[in-house]
Amino acid sequence: MRAGLIDEPGLDGIYDLTPLNKVLRAEGRPEVSDAGLGAP
Repeated sequence: MRAGLIDEPGLDGIYDLTPLNKVLRAEGRPEVSDAGLGAP
């Protein structure tokens, strides 16, 4: 019996770091990477 979970979840665009990176830029700090999972 299977739990019914998906085998390959689509995680593209799961989160958007734009607001965080905007604040970091304004503070002169380095931006953080979304590691390919951020919003397009």
